Amino acid sequence: MNFSVIRNANTDLGNAIAITLADLGRHLILLGSDLISLEKMAENLRTSRKVKVFSISADDSSMHSILKACEIINNDFQVDLFINYSEINFYGKFSDQAVQTLDFNLKRNFLTGPIYTHQLLPNLMLHANAYVLNLYSSYNSKPSQWTTILNEQNINFSNYLGEDVEDSGVIVKACTIEINDIRSNTGDCGEHLKIAQALLDSLFHNQAMAPAL
Repeated sequence: MNFSVIRNANTDLGNAIAITLADLGRHLILLGSDLISLEKMAENLRTSRKVKVFSISADDSSMHSILKACEIINNDFQVDLFINYSEINFYGKFSDQAVQTLDFNLKRNFLTGPIYTHQLLPNLMLHANAYVLNLYSSYNSKPSQWTTILNEQNINFSNYLGEDVEDSGVIVKACTIEINDIRSNTGDCGEHLKIAQALLDSLFHNQAMAPAL
């Protein structure tokens, strides 16, 4: 039985991606910092879509938490899709950043995704056709230069990773989106679902992932 892992599933777009995959019959593992909201999401999806859904708390600022979450996944589940979703909004000048803030933002916006991917790759490589989808979004209509640079770095990493694992059967795709007309606090589920459906259709070339049996 194969599962799709969704990082930051407790965000609006992460939730929409989870719903879209559940509609395709995919079993899910939801990662996020808010375990209460994840558990509520999981119960709703289990009831309405009749798929298996598990939630795991993961603090992106803690290496221990990331490694623990990946250890649980690798020990207990087979994974053939990792949605590495991150909302990148990095504000202010480099020289004005407190070192603690700089450390947190760089980890959350850049380093954390590759760490998750590195830990889950052995699991993904067990499958003849597995995906890593690196998805980065910004809700700022005028993203800062920092945000633009970090998005470019993430795309560069995805391109490198795709070349690095091209013989393994793991397909790496990447996308950046600017959600300028929807704010993350609006709770507009319908609009986020449209975005999630369009993203998955486009990135998988309109060929839906097969239901996980």
